[in-house]
Amino acid sequence: MSRPTIYVEDDRIVEPFGDEVPEIIQASVAEYYYPGCWLMRCPRLSKKGGWFFFASRRVIIIEWWLFDADGELIEVFWDEEDFREVDD
Repeated sequence: MSRPTIYVEDDRIVEPFGDEVPEIIQASVAEYYYPGCWLMRCPRLSKKGGWFFFASRRVIIIEWWLFDADGELIEVFWDEEDFREVDD
């Protein structure tokens, strides 16, 4: 019997100070942001038994990757309050 597939959205570019970016992330981005920077929304699925204190469950967390105008990574942010548990 095969395990169900858990769909995690694709990475995508978002407005750094748009409505879908949580205020706590916007505040962190503002510390590094300058014109030409861009932000990616990157959903990630943890491995069971291998992430932080989530030893027996899987979670989806949204990582927010801030890049400069040349495509160099500046910083990665996430909101620890925004972890979502997934059944599998």
